[in-house]
Amino acid sequence: MQRTGTPIKRNAGFSLLELGIVLVILTILGTGALSALRLQTERSRLLEAHSMLADAREALLNHAAISGHLPCPDTNGDGEPDSCSGSGPISGRLPWHLLALPERDPWGNALYYSVHSNFLADRTITLKSTGGIEIQAGSSSNTLANAESVVLALWSSGADGKQGAASESPFRLHAETPDNDDQVVWLSRFVLLGRMLEAGRTL
Repeated sequence: MQRTGTPIKRNAGFSLLELGIVLVILTILGTGALSALRLQTERSRLLEAHSMLADAREALLNHAAISGHLPCPDTNGDGEPDSCSGSGPISGRLPWHLLALPERDPWGNALYYSVHSNFLADRTITLKSTGGIEIQAGSSSNTLANAESVVLALWSSGADGKQGAASESPFRLHAETPDNDDQVVWLSRFVLLGRMLEAGRTL
């Protein structure tokens, strides 16, 4: 008589090798998801920084239309313009309190502001008034705007918090360089003078 043995059941669980493969796959997926999240977060911050700088530029335009001049930068950190003198570009922080704007950029750093002295309160602004802030893209041979046409510039120091945009002697802003993540916007004299004329200012 032939005896029929009971079939041996195979363990339905995962082997150590299978568990290892699953863990590797989950690690790869998790790393990719975190990288995508970081990129998305940084992109959102960049867009927010551009929006903040655009709002600041518009507020300064309206300030000039109402007051007839641009404010001095904030040099002591209280958000109000401080007394400034001299000729050429004068730099400091954005007078955010005066303009009712946020104090910090999306990375928690101050917003910076440079204005040409020809457009301050103690100067007579005419249609012939010029700026003098040089905006460069990477090298001195690649300028983004005629320096005499730029009356103010605004910038955020970006994620690294370092002011890589500004340099002195002569004063210039580097808007685009491989090792500089600063976000820079500027204002043309033609836009400023046009806004002041629209507001009824005599120039």
